[in-house]
Amino acid sequence: MKIAIIGAGATGLTAGWKLSEKGHCVTVYEKNDRIGGLTSVVPVGDDLLEIYYHHIFTNDTVIIDVIKELGLEKDLKWYEPSNVIYINEKIYPFTSPLDLLMFKPLSLISRIRMGLW
Repeated sequence: MKIAIIGAGATGLTAGWKLSEKGHCVTVYEKNDRIGGLTSVVPVGDDLLEIYYHHIFTNDTVIIDVIKELGLEKDLKWYEPSNVIYINEKIYPFTSPLDLLMFKPLSLISRIRMGLW
């Protein structure tokens, strides 16, 4: 069967891959000049910046199994998180509960409420 898939993001590419494994003739169409959709990256200086914030947790077994099936497990790297918020031309660390308590752009009561939430 001939199948057309619109969008070369993670879902479109995975669907195309799985359908082609079942013997279907698959064509994936993508309007952008890169594949990956919101999981793709753009170069910024010497680094790569995600188009949209994505991450994989160690317990995300479905995507980890897909990575293994594709033979890409050796390329999967685990890093300690290091998040920041940039506001009013200042960078604030934002990885731990202590970082939230020290986040001066919010009032103390707002920081406590956010922590409880």
